[in-house]
Amino acid sequence: MDKIKTHCYVKFETSESAISARETLWHIIFPPETGRPLELEFLTFERAQELIAEAEEKSAKSGNGALREARDKRLNGSSNLGIENAIRFPIPASQSQPISNVRVISLDTLFSKTSTKPTLYYKTVSQEDAQARMRIMERSRGRRRS
Repeated sequence: MDKIKTHCYVKFETSESAISARETLWHIIFPPETGRPLELEFLTFERAQELIAEAEEKSAKSGNGALREARDKRLNGSSNLGIENAIRFPIPASQSQPISNVRVISLDTLFSKTSTKPTLYYKTVSQEDAQARMRIMERSRGRRRS
């Protein structure tokens, strides 16, 4: 895995475990705060080695030691443990086609908003709901003081 975690190479013992991992992780949003889906591809062991070497070369030119450390930690294995031939599976149809029947509703339609910057959205409630909430708050304040 590179320092900024944009890509990672994983070697599986069997093709089945690689396929299972791909099916499980395909388009999972990770990390959640970036909103970017994971995309997994199959490579031959030799092609993965080439890509790792290219990344290490770029890292050496930029003075980044993180990839060198990762290389040193990496287990040395023979190519017969990996997937021998590149296998490329199509993206499952349920995940590759955009959802076209979804109606997008803006926040301005759903909520009222303030004129301040940043804008704060709110929803008005009935007088009865407001009074009920006030009673609950007063009761909880009374319990804390006791």
